[in-house]
Amino acid sequence: MINPVVQLSSEVAVLIYNYEAQRDGMTFKMNCTEVYRLNSAYQWKITHTHWSFFQPAHA
Repeated sequence: MINPVVQLSSEVAVLIYNYEAQRDGMTFKMNCTEVYRLNSAYQWKITHTHWSFFQPAHA
């Protein structure tokens, strides 16, 4: 997990971060967003996750 940032309200939290994995000699860079909701048992549960490949800025 690289550069995690959390935005928090009373019942919802949004986590964004970058992820890097290596497989078969290749490096994969991903962006991730996860949305959590606090349930009635006061447990944070993921309600939505989104992954996308990192796109470098073009000059």
